Amino acid sequence: MRGGAVRFFLSLNGYGIPAPGQGAGFYAETAAPVLIYFVDHPAHHHPTVRAPLPHLAVTFATESEAAFCRAHVRSDIPVRALAHAAAASTEAPPAWETRDVPLLFSASLHAEPEALRAGWCQHGAAVERSLNDVVAAHDAAPARPLGETVLDVIGRDDRPIAILASYIAAADLYIRNRQRRALVTTLAHLPLLVCGKGWESLAAESAVPGKAARFLAAQPAPAAAALMRRAKLVLNPMPAYYDSHERPFQAMAAGAVAATGPSNLFGVAEFAGALLSLPAAPRNAAARIEAALADEDALQSVAAAGTRVQAAAHRWDDRARSLIAMAGGFEA
Repeated sequence: MRGGAVRFFLSLNGYGIPAPGQGAGFYAETAAPVLIYFVDHPAHHHPTVRAPLPHLAVTFATESEAAFCRAHVRSDIPVRALAHAAAASTEAPPAWETRDVPLLFSASLHAEPEALRAGWCQHGAAVERSLNDVVAAHDAAPARPLGETVLDVIGRDDRPIAILASYIAAADLYIRNRQRRALVTTLAHLPLLVCGKGWESLAAESAVPGKAARFLAAQPAPAAAALMRRAKLVLNPMPAYYDSHERPFQAMAAGAVAATGPSNLFGVAEFAGALLSLPAAPRNAAARIEAALADEDALQSVAAAGTRVQAAAHRWDDRARSLIAMAGGFEA
């Protein structure tokens, strides 16, 4: 390192970066840039972003997250947006006619959303009221960055980042799990396969005549990837403020159709005809998904377009090239 053999250091989501109070460690002994590629909101990583490292630069998955970092976490280092991606497929996607999973959702229900919401009272009436106000404001403008919604509710006068982070984390956990549960409930009459933790109550509700949804336990990553290669349509029911997520790219790489809600990233012309756009409200998604599943030729065409788009510019190789270029500019 001291001899210049290392061009730059790359950390994923902060792994390998010294914890607060531990100084710069061996990073202080080299002039090589340190890049951190974050896949989560900066509110979850504010101590790491503030690590006292020389030559530090960070990226977040969306422009709104990068802007939040500059405004509320740290503005004296390069902060850029770099979206999620997926691994390049090492083999051709399975033939469409062999795919035996019409509709797949691979994700956990981390907690029953209304139980989460009921638990907010333990933090005091003022916090509970503010969190409920955040949810109401989000429901009125679901695409607005959640950090901005929180700031509007609790105020913008020099709030410590730890306070902002706690509100963002609590509201996001509720909204995200509410979104997942609502969509799975809405689609329970369709041939939906759900795999992940926490779905026991919905699995019991679906084990009745007229319900076609099936539930599996959480699957190891290779098994989940294999399911995606058997799927025709893969759900990505994230709140609208999640502009970027790896699941749509994984679906495209697997030759399936990614079904995702409103997004500044996936709403651009590049992805037109390459995915299935869902309405923000889960209750309005069933008709669109039913229509898509009923038109096999159109669905197969969208899947092929998605695979081409992902392979052209949204592999991890592409993100690595962007990071290398970023390191080069930082060195200059």
